[in-house]
Amino acid sequence: MEKHLLVTISEEKSALYGVRFVGRFFTNAENLRLTLFASAPQAPDVMGTGLGYEGKLRAEEYDELARRRSQEAVDRARNLLRERGFPSESLEGKIASRRFSKVMDIVQEAEAGMYDAVVLGRRGLGRLEEALEQSVTQGLVQESMTIPLWICRMPEINRKNVLACVDGSVPAYQAVDHASFMLADEPGHDLTLLKVNAAGEDAENETVFAKCLEICKDNGLDASRVSTLVIHDTSAAQAILAEVERGRYAAVAVGHSGRSRRLMSRFLFGSVSMTLLRQLMGAALWVCR
Repeated sequence: MEKHLLVTISEEKSALYGVRFVGRFFTNAENLRLTLFASAPQAPDVMGTGLGYEGKLRAEEYDELARRRSQEAVDRARNLLRERGFPSESLEGKIASRRFSKVMDIVQEAEAGMYDAVVLGRRGLGRLEEALEQSVTQGLVQESMTIPLWICRMPEINRKNVLACVDGSVPAYQAVDHASFMLADEPGHDLTLLKVNAAGEDAENETVFAKCLEICKDNGLDASRVSTLVIHDTSAAQAILAEVERGRYAAVAVGHSGRSRRLMSRFLFGSVSMTLLRQLMGAALWVCR
């Protein structure tokens, strides 16, 4: 089944982290289509400011420069993916003049295009640059976007497979659904289902894993490519981070309810996912609803 990803592009070099992750992760690009999307900033509206014709010309020059730089960024991404063996016909460039904020432009394009995932690149740098990128990332996570978000923070080569964190909640099952759908015809990666339990919380293990395996089967992911893992730890976030490094996973899939934190379980967008968002590097974070 064809999969269609919205890969966000910008002038920032960090945007290429998402491109590089996609280029390295997929070994079978036959059923994959990528839209390379850039939201070009627009000059402020000069009408009513008294700047007159000169101000209008400057605004037009700004808009033209922004679109040209966005096009250059899209072209760089396209060339990188071609070098990784992606056929030109599967790569579409799309530049939109920013109508709202960068976050809302991405959300609107994602929902209108009914993509299977939105890919976002991030990097860990100085505090100011990190804060700017964090604002976009958190904005996308906190919006009521129903499409999974892939957050790619300095992805490392030579990683493989996906770790899906499960806890019996509906969003966690949605994370399994998304991960198994993406991996069904991607032979380069297998899926591990991880359940982190405190002492004495093993009663639901079999029920949760059985439902996850049924979801994988429905998506065409063979049971031989799915494994289960239970870890006992008082800190779910640290247990996940340790397992990601031990197993050298390429991606971690978690669920997000979109509701208030008091209603969230440990694997939703509460303290655990916040920790992963801040600390996970090398592997991509797949946030699913």
